[in-house]
Amino acid sequence: KRNVQPKKRIHNDVTLMVKSCAMEADLIVRQAHHIVTQICKFDEFKERVLLLDPKEGEFLRQYTTGNLERLLDVAKRLEKRGVFDRVLVSPYGGHEENTLELYKRWFDVESRETHNTEGVPVFPQLWGFEQVATRFLLQMDADVMIGRSDSDDDVITEMKNALSDECVFGVGFNIPQLNGVGFNTYGGKFVPEVRCGLFDLKRVFKQRPFPNQIHEGKLTTSWYRSIEQFQTETEWRCLRGGDSRSWYIHPPNVLKKDLRYYDRVLDLVEQNNIPDEQRNEWD
Repeated sequence: KRNVQPKKRIHNDVTLMVKSCAMEADLIVRQAHHIVTQICKFDEFKERVLLLDPKEGEFLRQYTTGNLERLLDVAKRLEKRGVFDRVLVSPYGGHEENTLELYKRWFDVESRETHNTEGVPVFPQLWGFEQVATRFLLQMDADVMIGRSDSDDDVITEMKNALSDECVFGVGFNIPQLNGVGFNTYGGKFVPEVRCGLFDLKRVFKQRPFPNQIHEGKLTTSWYRSIEQFQTETEWRCLRGGDSRSWYIHPPNVLKKDLRYYDRVLDLVEQNNIPDEQRNEWD
């Protein structure tokens, strides 16, 4: 009896991390299955982790009230089904000392607030990064939509190879390219790709602390803009480029109110079928 399933590459030095929050309670099941199916089409990782920010109340770019109880329940079920190996819930409320210690490591400043002045989650994501056992982290927002062709472009290996250059923190996952574009050499000096990117955590941890400031008790800068500022003052950088056969797009929150439309877009992305107007655009 012949096994027709192609054998996947196993990246034992890479963790896949999907980041979510209470606003995504109604989307996380469809998105989790979509991301894992698309990213793990030809590859598998040391671990698949779902990282949850348990904050409730006002959200950045809020489009719904959010439902933390439902999110936690759904996350448990995803873990039980083996979609994720582990679910991490960031400490929130009553863990101010953890926040102080983490910000001291990352920015050499003092704050007890988990989110910055704009409402961007800083502590939850950095805390999650510190729970990772592998050197490399492929991290992404839970709402990214990932397109892949049927042919294997070995995108994870290519991104890891790009990370081997000196003074590189991270590599952004590609966005849809114009028709006819094949492979763009990884290069540039970009802001770390928080929405979908691969990072060398060993290098990131070693270069801490990164520049940041406090205003009214909160950090003024997100972790990725803080690293970007560090890059402007040093030789360090984050890259973009890669094979056009793998890409992601990011739906604005306003589009998530119409789940019927959202599901149609997700279906088209999985078919690798997008309009030309979407090319060279990540939103």
